Amino acid sequence: MLPVRILIAAVAGCLLLSISSQHLAAQSSRSGNVEINSAHSSGIEQTVFSPDASWVATSSGREIKIWDTSTGRLLRTILGQDRVMSIVSSPDGRALVSCSGNVVKVWDVATGGELQSY
Repeated sequence: MLPVRILIAAVAGCLLLSISSQHLAAQSSRSGNVEINSAHSSGIEQTVFSPDASWVATSSGREIKIWDTSTGRLLRTILGQDRVMSIVSSPDGRALVSCSGNVVKVWDVATGGELQSY
């Protein structure tokens, strides 16, 4: 097992997320352990939970991936921005906001479609 680089907790879903390079593992008090391998071809750089902890988003380079935290299944991949520097969830968990340099984009979590760009 690779050393853990990042550890994140989500209180809403009683989840603990550990990240080591391309490996992502979630531990839930409800469903046990969920592992996601090969999350990105290069190392995971950013991570954010939805407010209810039903999904987690990870980013690497220009790629954002959204994962179901209960199954570990990849829900969708979002491309279309230069190197993603930051990602955050909207308060209701329906949108994901990403920042790349001086460009901010708002994405629909359900479809992966771009909602707005600033």
